[in-house]
Amino acid sequence: MNHPYYPFYKRSSQPYNYYVLDFKQGDVTGDRIIDDVYLIGRKTGPSEIFADNIFILIRNTITNKYLKISLKDIGGYNGQLFLNYFTSENKLDILTSIDSGGSGGYIFTYLYGIKDDTPILLFDWETFNGTSMYSAKFKNAFKVDIIHEDETTKFIIDVSSNKKMYIDMGIYDEQGTLLKPTNGGVLGIGALFPIVTNYNGLCELLALQRIIGVNNSDNLGAIQTYLKWDGEKIAIDRIQTAIMEV
Repeated sequence: MNHPYYPFYKRSSQPYNYYVLDFKQGDVTGDRIIDDVYLIGRKTGPSEIFADNIFILIRNTITNKYLKISLKDIGGYNGQLFLNYFTSENKLDILTSIDSGGSGGYIFTYLYGIKDDTPILLFDWETFNGTSMYSAKFKNAFKVDIIHEDETTKFIIDVSSNKKMYIDMGIYDEQGTLLKPTNGGVLGIGALFPIVTNYNGLCELLALQRIIGVNNSDNLGAIQTYLKWDGEKIAIDRIQTAIMEV
C-alpha cells in the first residue's frame, strides 16, 4: 500500500479498497503551509468508475497531521476537487462535486472552509435544493410560468418554438389555448461552477437547475443562481434564467 493516506487507515483498521478520486494542493488551513487535499472513495477496483463512502482528507505536509471530512452516505461518479478563495484571501476553501449518474443529471456538491482545524460547511447540494424549489406550469399562448415556492421570483418562458409537439400532444390548440392543466418541473442542482471575478479577488459560484417541460427530454432552459460570500455566509446574489437555443 503506497498511497499517501496509508498511515491514516492503518491506525483506523479500515479496509483498503479506497482510492484517490482527485488530489489538489494548497493552504486550506491558513497557516501558510501547503496542504495535501484528497478526495477519497471506496471502489471495487482501480478501474471502477463508481465510488461510495466518499470523504475529503487533508494532510499537513509538515506535521503529517490528518483531518477527515465525511460527505454523508453518498455515492457517484467523476468526483472532483477545486480549491480557491471563496471566503477569504488568506486561505483556500474546498469545493467538491460528484455526479449522481442518474437521468436527471444531479450532482452532490459541497463547499468547506477550515477554521481552527475544524471543517465548516459553507454550501451543500441538499440545503440548496431544499430552498431553491420552483413550479413550472404551462399557460395560454405557449407560455410556461416558473415560480419559486415562496412566490418572490417568477419567470415566463415562451415555448412556441415547440408548439407543434405540444399541439400534437393535445396540450394546446392551434391558437395557443391550453387544453388541459400541464406541469413541467425544475430539477435539483445539476452543476456548480466557480466564477473568478475581478471585484475583490474572491471566487463566486453559479448553480444551474434544469427546467423541463412535459418530460425529462423536453429541455426548456435552466435556473441560474449566482452565489457569493457576504461576509458571514454563502448567499444568493442574483437569479436568472437561461433559455434553450432553438
